[in-house]
Amino acid sequence: MRGRGARGKTPVVGIAERKGEIRLEVTENTKAVTLDKIITDHGEPGATVMTDEYRPYSHVTKLGYTHRRGTHGTKDCVIGQNHTHTIEGAWSH
Repeated sequence: MRGRGARGKTPVVGIAERKGEIRLEVTENTKAVTLDKIITDHGEPGATVMTDEYRPYSHVTKLGYTHRRGTHGTKDCVIGQNHTHTIEGAWSH
């Protein structure tokens, strides 16, 4: 079984800085409160956060970040200079 809801999978969240560090963190879940903590722990206040369309990211702007959302389903994952390619590439390693 594939996807986010697959049983027995260990959730891992990744965050990448453009031309900077990449951090991968094993988490208990991928709920909004968990993702919020990772973003605020590692994201610089006021930074632009680029995510996919996963619903728990929907309120990143309320955390004080500029939020850009790419859509994998329509292959619209690049918005100007904002994209998810850096973190997507990390998963290939």
